[in-house]
Amino acid sequence: ESFAQVVAKKSGVKVNTLVERGKLLDKIIEVSERPGYKFIVVGTTTLKDLKHRIIGSNALRIVRNAKCPVITTREKYHKKCDNIILPLDMTKETIEKVSKAVQFAKLFDSKIHAVSV
Repeated sequence: ESFAQVVAKKSGVKVNTLVERGKLLDKIIEVSERPGYKFIVVGTTTLKDLKHRIIGSNALRIVRNAKCPVITTREKYHKKCDNIILPLDMTKETIEKVSKAVQFAKLFDSKIHAVSV
């Protein structure tokens, strides 16, 4: 049984699979720019070595290069997304991202907690 079938069966969510050739990070960015994709969800790992945290993070590269919102999730996470933290520094770029946070809050039926930094 394929991974997509297992996820679909356990979650009740329709899962489509797509196989692409190329460099992993480049392909993820390329596919995310095609019509119909709203955001990327990517897992992160916890590394104890600071050098690898800074330099070797595929998730960080995706976050930096994607033109759509990226949700990162760690190995150990809470299954519910009841609360979303929205850090704000009151710059124009940050304020423009508030609408994305609102979209996610609606999608996950969550509350937004704005934290001014």
